[in-house]
Amino acid sequence: MLAKLTQRLQDGFGKPSKLEDRVADWFDTHHITYDRQVPLKTYSMDFCVGSVYIEVQGCYWHGCSTHHADHTPQQKRQVSRDKSKATYCRNRDIPLLIIWEHDIDNGDFSALHILLDQFATPEAQGGPLL
Repeated sequence: MLAKLTQRLQDGFGKPSKLEDRVADWFDTHHITYDRQVPLKTYSMDFCVGSVYIEVQGCYWHGCSTHHADHTPQQKRQVSRDKSKATYCRNRDIPLLIIWEHDIDNGDFSALHILLDQFATPEAQGGPLL
């Protein structure tokens, strides 16, 4: 199953979105090392920083309840898959952070601030690189 997902990623499935590019820019600005489009069991996770996985969720495609109260069948499937992914991580004590499109659009990356102290390089924190 993992080999199949890895091949799908190599074939271009799960290409990063513009929202993910903005999160990557935030990581770069804060000198946080990350991996993109990381396979985890049968899932493709948007980012991995250390042992923390990060999912970037577009309001429309992931059925943000703030902006989309009535879900289309496609949104219902995606919401169900998102819940399955979160449950998989929670049951295995795998840290998972979610950042929503509306937060990114507002410049609110506070969902990711927990990563700053643990993963930002000394350069990002104003100190010398050793």
